[in-house]
Amino acid sequence: MSYKDALAAVEKLLYDTLGFPELEVAEAYSMDLKTMLEHYELYKKAGGKEEIAFTKDDECYVFFFRQVIDDIPIINIYWAKATFGENETTPVTYVTVFYTRDGIREIYAIDLLDIVEGGENKPLISPAKALQVVIDDYSEIIPQLVSVFIGVLIFCFNIVIGKISGLVASGAFIFMSYFSIYAGTLNFGPKIYYFSPYSWASMNYLNWKYTGEIPSPTYAVFCLLGAILFMSIVSVIVFCKKDINIQEWGA
Repeated sequence: MSYKDALAAVEKLLYDTLGFPELEVAEAYSMDLKTMLEHYELYKKAGGKEEIAFTKDDECYVFFFRQVIDDIPIINIYWAKATFGENETTPVTYVTVFYTRDGIREIYAIDLLDIVEGGENKPLISPAKALQVVIDDYSEIIPQLVSVFIGVLIFCFNIVIGKISGLVASGAFIFMSYFSIYAGTLNFGPKIYYFSPYSWASMNYLNWKYTGEIPSPTYAVFCLLGAILFMSIVSVIVFCKKDINIQEWGA
């Protein structure tokens, strides 16, 4: 039986016959004879003692379901080391189904939740808190990327052009950042910040509402990463093509 047909038969039994709550497939595996024998050998190498004889009749699909409440999937995995205290999270709930060529062989269901009374709908996290998390993450990443961008810029220009061209290029971007803050904004509007990567190190010159007036944090990150990658590749290519003069020094 195909995976699609097997899943349909499992869901029909769970929902229509047994009356299970809403579930979704978290993982599913096709356990053919070859796969089972390979895993059995790994089991024995790890010290397993139980003798098991597998045949074609043991081939099956294994479905791991997790419960869904208000379109929110509930965790179905026990963590080896918990980072939370007792009673600070919902219990782990899961359903495991083994489906063979003869139909459903086994069902394991653990700690399914039954919502007996609805309450007031409340957001899991306020928009302000969610935005603050994003700002905190970006405020650490972007200044670091700008620093890397400056270093790669200087290195790339020095390798490709030579002399102090890297410092000149960096100086040009410094001038652009100051120009954008003062005369640039007055003459060209706030969109000039799209061409001033040094300005992105300050959160004040990024648009956290994504309205498009000035660069967004996502735009800044992708532009910096792209520029860093491009200049790094160019630097490596040019450096590898340069002749290295080796002078032998003698007494």
